Amino acid sequence: MNVKVIFLLLLFSFMNQISAQKNIFNVKCIEKRNLDATDFNKDEILTKVCKFKNYLTKSIGIADYKGRYSYKYQLFKINNSDTIPITNTDLFNKNIKELEKSLNNSIKTKYRSNLKIPELRDCMEFINLRFYHLNEFGISFDDKKRINFHIEYGIPSACKNVDGETITIDQSQLNELLNYQ
Repeated sequence: MNVKVIFLLLLFSFMNQISAQKNIFNVKCIEKRNLDATDFNKDEILTKVCKFKNYLTKSIGIADYKGRYSYKYQLFKINNSDTIPITNTDLFNKNIKELEKSLNNSIKTKYRSNLKIPELRDCMEFINLRFYHLNEFGISFDDKKRINFHIEYGIPSACKNVDGETITIDQSQLNELLNYQ
């Protein structure tokens, strides 16, 4: 083989590896809207299911009497034909402590920022800021190649606008955290 052919083969192989790395976090999502027949306010129940490799996230949004949505999150692993509920820590590799530290630092930063806003200060005082463990977060994938970590503080409904936080991590940060099984 001549040098040009070998070079082209190596270049093609390298380009395929780069392409495969770009698509490593390929997520597919399906969203459904259903009316809650038992509810008097006729708001829709929002359900979003996203698949990434052999994992699924399910987010279910239910409206309160004012039409404000609260979400419940579920995480599953697909084994052959079974879908098994798993904990958040089952999704990640040994860097869980670092991930928890990063998520909690993001929460503290947003909390301090919100304390500076006079209109939010009274509600912010209801929040008992503490260290949150990974299994306390709701997790959802999205089709923008990100993973979202959701936490709710459980403060009064009058303060719903600051009752939680969502921290988003994109694909470039995720590759080193996820436990690809």
